[in-house]
Amino acid sequence: MYAKNEPRTVVSNFCTVKNISQNKLIAWYRDKISPQIRTIKELGTGVDFCLGMEILFPGSIGLHKIKYNNPGMSDRRQHFKHFQTALNSIGINKEIPMEKLESESFLENYYFARWFKSFFEANYTGEAYDLTRLRQWNQISNDSKNETKRIGCGDCLSRTNVKLKSVSWKNRKFTVTTKQKIPVRLRINSNIMASMKRKNAVDNSSQTEKSYYDSIDEHLTFVKSIIDELSEVNKNMDETNNFLEQSKAELQTEKDKLLEFNKNLETNCENYLSKIKDLNQEVEELEQENKRINGVNENLGQSNKKLTNQNSELEESMNNLKQCNEGLTKGLAELKRCNEALEHSNNQIIQSSAVLDRNNTKLQKKEHEFENTIKSLIHRNLELEKYQKASKESYEILESKTKEFKQQIQQLEEHNKNLTEEAQEQNTKNSNFANQQKHLISENKSLLETCEFLTRDLKRANEYNDSLESQRNNFQQKITELQDELKHLKHTSPQNERLLEEQGEQLNVLKNENNELREEIRHLKTYMVRCEILERELKAMKQTNADLIELNKYLKDYNDNIGEKVKLSNEFNKELTQEINESNQTVISLREKLENLNQTIEISKFEKDKMIKRIRVLEPQVLDIARRCIDLSERIKYLTEYNAMLQDKLLDSIQQNYEQEGQNIILLRNKSCLETKISELLRYNVLLEENKQDLMKSNAELQLINTNLIFQNEKMERKTSTSPIHFEKSSSNVAIFTLRINIDDDDDDSILRLKVQEPVS
Repeated sequence: MYAKNEPRTVVSNFCTVKNISQNKLIAWYRDKISPQIRTIKELGTGVDFCLGMEILFPGSIGLHKIKYNNPGMSDRRQHFKHFQTALNSIGINKEIPMEKLESESFLENYYFARWFKSFFEANYTGEAYDLTRLRQWNQISNDSKNETKRIGCGDCLSRTNVKLKSVSWKNRKFTVTTKQKIPVRLRINSNIMASMKRKNAVDNSSQTEKSYYDSIDEHLTFVKSIIDELSEVNKNMDETNNFLEQSKAELQTEKDKLLEFNKNLETNCENYLSKIKDLNQEVEELEQENKRINGVNENLGQSNKKLTNQNSELEESMNNLKQCNEGLTKGLAELKRCNEALEHSNNQIIQSSAVLDRNNTKLQKKEHEFENTIKSLIHRNLELEKYQKASKESYEILESKTKEFKQQIQQLEEHNKNLTEEAQEQNTKNSNFANQQKHLISENKSLLETCEFLTRDLKRANEYNDSLESQRNNFQQKITELQDELKHLKHTSPQNERLLEEQGEQLNVLKNENNELREEIRHLKTYMVRCEILERELKAMKQTNADLIELNKYLKDYNDNIGEKVKLSNEFNKELTQEINESNQTVISLREKLENLNQTIEISKFEKDKMIKRIRVLEPQVLDIARRCIDLSERIKYLTEYNAMLQDKLLDSIQQNYEQEGQNIILLRNKSCLETKISELLRYNVLLEENKQDLMKSNAELQLINTNLIFQNEKMERKTSTSPIHFEKSSSNVAIFTLRINIDDDDDDSILRLKVQEPVS
């Protein structure tokens, strides 16, 4: 093995396999390994791979294990097994698809041949080698085992022990030589010239009859060789005709497949166009929905701004209400103090009335003296009555205002209920809520005005109480003055008793006035009770205000939630817009791709039409070639019959010459006839060579046509069966799949791509 004799690093991780055309691949194998390869399918025997492995690593397989001439399926399997063991011994783990390669499938042999080419180029050291010597050495080694030698005159046969020299592959320096093929016409011409020279030599030197007969024998052998070559040509022509018929049938089947494939493509394109139309309609609907959502978002933003403004106004009004409530509480405290002072003064008046009751008897005498004072008191009473009427009117006004206040409170409660209901329906009635808040603000303003009016009335009541207190103080001063006067009268004289009686009358008048004052105090107490009721109502108002504050907080939270929802909706709208833009871009790209597909379909149709035209043009050429082949076969048959006749005649003439040695003149005549006939035969041979050349040209044209058809078949096979389909997906749940078909046309990569997008879910 190679690993024992010569250590060497094997390149296993060589460069990636490159695309190469079929013609270049076959040319490479002809140059490097075997010059007799015609198609890639012939590599399925495994012989060429084993030879290449033996060139790279001598002794890894052994050429005596390879069978060259018509290997069967078992021989092919053995070749690939030897190749697999050689790869494993080197340290390369490459699985060989033996069954597919043995069956001569084009694609498997093509891909494996590409791989072996790259492997050979990566591990080849650049040393020269001779392919013909390798093959000859192998044939000698195979034939030497079966070679026999005749001994003596008997029939005994014995094997010859052929000793072959061991070929040393270490220090090899061979050059790649290719056997030059001499065309048939040149060979025939050279043989003809040699025969003519011999004839001239016979004529000039007048040799003996034996030399003449020898020349005739040579001519006969030459004619037989020509006949054999012509028969081989006929066989090759039959094979080419069969191959052409098979290729025609295959081309027709491929045409049918292509037509079916084009029909399927057209149906798929129509389906995809319908899907794209549906996608466009969905995109338009999404755009309309986005416009609606944007309008709703704008309305929500405006309503949120209004709600924030209204909440700020409500907070300001609540602060004002708190200040008013504080002022009312202060006024109520002052009223309580005034009531206490009035009660204290009433107690003092009761005590003084008791004293006055005692002194009534004494003061009855002085009633006449106090008439003037009574008149003045009457005037004062009239003024007091007027003031009481005014106070009653003010009290009625207060009652009416309290009623209105109660009604407003009820309205506020109803509004609060409505507000709670409207808070539940806030999503749908934002505009009504703004109007109701405006109405509430106006009502709060009216409430503030009523509170201010009540404060004014309380101030007036306080002023009235102050005036009453001043009057009471004046009365007390007068009473003290009267007491002093009574004391003075007691000390003075009994005349003063009359004055006392008058003063008693004045005291009665004062009692009446005190009674009236008590009644006014009762009225004030009732008014104080009503003020307490108002305080309770104010507390209720405070509670309602607190509820309103909580409601405002709830509305703020609700507005914040709405704001967050609006933000989320805006973000969702942005995402939707992005997706719509992406979908629009994908739709645009799909349209462009559809246009490209339509162009490619038109190009493919144009190419199909070209191919059909070419096939229609080539069909009469093929028919002409077939007719020519038939004519040539008929001519060859005629020539063979004519040659057989000539051979019979020549044999008869030779026998006659042996029997009749004296008839030289007849022989000379026959010789001249033979020469003329030979010249005719040579002419026929020249014509045959010309026909052969025509046939070779036609065969070359047919081979070119077949190669083109094979390439097209490979293209269509790759399009239909062996084309790798790659599925690809988008960022926006878009499923896009591409159909790539790589076709090799003399290092020209033509790619057909089909991209289709399914509708967005």
